[in-house]
Amino acid sequence: MKYEYARKHYSGEKDKTNGRFIKKHGCNKERLYKIWVNIKYRCYNPKSKCYSDYGGRGIKICREWDVDYMAFRKWAYKNGYIPNAERGKCTLDRINVNGDYEPSNCRWIDNVMQNNNKRNNRHVEYKGKRYTVAELAREKGVKYSLLIKRIHSGWELEDALSKPSRKSAKGGKDK
Repeated sequence: MKYEYARKHYSGEKDKTNGRFIKKHGCNKERLYKIWVNIKYRCYNPKSKCYSDYGGRGIKICREWDVDYMAFRKWAYKNGYIPNAERGKCTLDRINVNGDYEPSNCRWIDNVMQNNNKRNNRHVEYKGKRYTVAELAREKGVKYSLLIKRIHSGWELEDALSKPSRKSAKGGKDK
């Protein structure tokens, strides 16, 4: 379990991922500390459900953050971390989804923005700009499910965005 893995960080035991002793810092109840522990868990613990998407793909944490929570904490506060942010309003994102957790590849963003930076997103080009299908649907006021269905059915993008659905053509609420 994730928090059993994390408990060693509270006890001063050796970190099994790198063999170094854990430094005591008194921050183990902070939300940010839990974020840091979860990063380490998914990158270094093969028992993590997410390991195949992180550590299993070779994603790791830069040495500075890996060995020193306080270095990660200092970076986080300097780069937009909001400790009492509403859930989903301040999440850690890797800019390059194939890159490591390191200062030059991380940022604090909201869930909407983070969901646009995933490996499984479908991207389209519209009027010279690259969008995820979800971004474009939001921007154009079209239901995502309708737009993705039309794209998968081979519709031209302009038609998929502009043609009314059967429901809306009959006076329903569907776009």
